[in-house]
Amino acid sequence: MKLKPSLLEPGENHFSYSSANDKWLGQIADRLSAQGHPAKGPLKARMKVTKLEPDYVFAGELEYSVECTCDRCAEQFVLPISHRFELAFARANKAVSAQDFQEQSDQLDIEWFVGDDIDLLPLFEEQFMLSLPYKTLCRATCKGICQQCGKNLNEGDCGCATAAKDSPFKIIETLKV
Repeated sequence: MKLKPSLLEPGENHFSYSSANDKWLGQIADRLSAQGHPAKGPLKARMKVTKLEPDYVFAGELEYSVECTCDRCAEQFVLPISHRFELAFARANKAVSAQDFQEQSDQLDIEWFVGDDIDLLPLFEEQFMLSLPYKTLCRATCKGICQQCGKNLNEGDCGCATAAKDSPFKIIETLKV
């Protein structure tokens, strides 16, 4: 999907996309699935592009759900994700080298584009990937699995004996203050 900055109105321009209607967003859903995060339902993206010649500010929000495996109990669950992002784009001078663009982009937190179009596919793909959590839990209070028998402790106690380990700090209990 290409965005033509020349067609934008001065000020704010609003856009809304869904993988149910926009084929290019469906490609991102396919890539998420290939990375082990199958989407459950449509991927939705809302974006506000503010035209401030010669710069453009993109502010948006992604909403979608993915099927995940809990990192503690190994159960499958659906994780709803809502992710906000902001990016600044500026038109690049064709006379400047690609390496200079990269260095300036890293220092100024600006994305550069050359030509008359801004390709939204890599922009949104990057934001969808960045929105995935590093660690997924089915719930904040997940108890995980028993390290001795492997039972999911969210379903109840397994009955394995929990051996009290000798702690080097046990002596502190005997101190009187």
